Amino acid sequence: MRRAVLLIVPLLVAGTLAVVDSPAAHAAVIASNWKKLAPKTSPFSEEGGSLAYDAATNEAVLLGGIGKNDLAARYTWTYDGSTWTAHPAQTNVVGAMVYDPALGELVVSGYNGTWVGDGVTWTLANAQDERGRLLYDAELGEVVAVSNDYNYLVTITAFDGSAWSPVPTVGRVPIGVNPPASFDEASGDIVLVTASGVQPDIDNETWTFDGSAWTEQSAPTTGILCESLTYDPALRTSVCLTLEGSPGSYTFGTWTYDSSGWTQQAEGTSVPGRSNYGVTYDGGTGSLLLFGGQEINARVVLGDSWALKGTKPVVTGVTPTAGPIAGGTTVTITGSGLVAATGVTFGGVPATNVQLISDGELTAVTPAEGSGTHNVAVTNALGTSPRATAAQFTFERAPSVSSLSPARGTTLGGTTITITGTNFTADSTVLFGSVPSPEVHVVSATELTAVSPAEAVSSHRVVVTTPGGLSAASGHDNYAFVAPPDVYGLSPFYGPTAGGTVVTIIGSGFTSATSVMFGAYPASSFTVVSPTYISAISPAERSGGHNVVVTTPIGSNAPVTSDRFTFINQVGS
Repeated sequence: MRRAVLLIVPLLVAGTLAVVDSPAAHAAVIASNWKKLAPKTSPFSEEGGSLAYDAATNEAVLLGGIGKNDLAARYTWTYDGSTWTAHPAQTNVVGAMVYDPALGELVVSGYNGTWVGDGVTWTLANAQDERGRLLYDAELGEVVAVSNDYNYLVTITAFDGSAWSPVPTVGRVPIGVNPPASFDEASGDIVLVTASGVQPDIDNETWTFDGSAWTEQSAPTTGILCESLTYDPALRTSVCLTLEGSPGSYTFGTWTYDSSGWTQQAEGTSVPGRSNYGVTYDGGTGSLLLFGGQEINARVVLGDSWALKGTKPVVTGVTPTAGPIAGGTTVTITGSGLVAATGVTFGGVPATNVQLISDGELTAVTPAEGSGTHNVAVTNALGTSPRATAAQFTFERAPSVSSLSPARGTTLGGTTITITGTNFTADSTVLFGSVPSPEVHVVSATELTAVSPAEAVSSHRVVVTTPGGLSAASGHDNYAFVAPPDVYGLSPFYGPTAGGTVVTIIGSGFTSATSVMFGAYPASSFTVVSPTYISAISPAERSGGHNVVVTTPIGSNAPVTSDRFTFINQVGS
């Protein structure tokens, strides 16, 4: 649902501007300060002229105004981005001006009816005039006049190309005289800012209008006197140009508004404090264009031209830097000039779900793309970010596993296995079921080694993970965790140091036993009777208790009291 925003701004009180409470901070969006232009020709110094961009002719149009010695301007001027051109003014065409894309013409209304034209030739469309701020409401599809009635309450009327009609509102709010207004294309809102309030108890307030009712919102960060409000599609924000300070030392200020609130832009601009100037977004140059007005401190009529232009996006970082060719990876993109982004592409393919975090950060979900490294580009109304090493993302194919060697190991872990397959990368990880390998070494794109973790007796699929995804089941990727041998007891549990005692070893996991040790010496011989019995002949060993250790390809039993065999010196030996 659409909503409009109404900001009640402070009155001048005792020679100063009041200060309103600070809301939460919002990201700054303007990447550069105002720049004074030096056109080849320029209009005469004047104030009060209407300035609008004519998309049909790709030129800005300056209409009306009062020059030095209070003389009415005798020319209409058009600006093509480098030169102002004068055209004889048409009698009675004066007032606020806006371009109507539905009509393909400029609309002027105020004092002498409503006119439509191309900035040079005009036609009277309706004898009725609507004074106030004109803007094109894209939600309504018509030009609207935002003004006040005799009780200083907001009024909105719409022009369909031939007639004006009121736009119904509920919950009318006192706003002062002739409030600055813009239509915010990013949010579909009408934004209004008053130059002065009429009731002290409602000063310094922000209101929203959802098409049926007004709702109070937060105020800006400091006291301002808003002279104009213009939507800048390149910056994707409404720009409020202000007077700040006190009489005799007013300064020019720039504020921006988006759906999250107001942001005061960095000071340091050289634009003189002024009022009653013309300002519009110039689509031909992609910048906010300002002309003339009255220098408020010296009371001098001005004839200078200024532009406020953002910058093309720049991408300085991408995280993560790789993902699967199927897409679906959420990527954080950092850089500058991102707030006005109109699109993000990976190798020319549009990303989805682009989310702005701040002027320096956004997120986007990767599309499906062919394997390889591709440039990440962010686009706004002023252009596309340049190619850069830091702006690259690699689309990778998923790995595969074709064999494991060995394919089984002890439940105690620690077995080094060799995994062969395809599409292994330097940042590969390995899972045994859901348990990660504690150590992985990538040998090549087709081979890596991984150390098995500790795990219960079971069989698990070995999964290799890379930014390209997970390896799919192949039938050759199952790894068995097998219990190592365990010795429960010995019979007998002692014998002479000379050896030769036949010892029955009782336990489990004896299949494929490769050795039997009595302390530091191997059994003279042994026979695996069953997975739970081994018959071994003790070797010669020094006197004392020694652990009997059975070793298989899976591992060895842990030494315990029950596996100790005691060698005894014989009498007389």
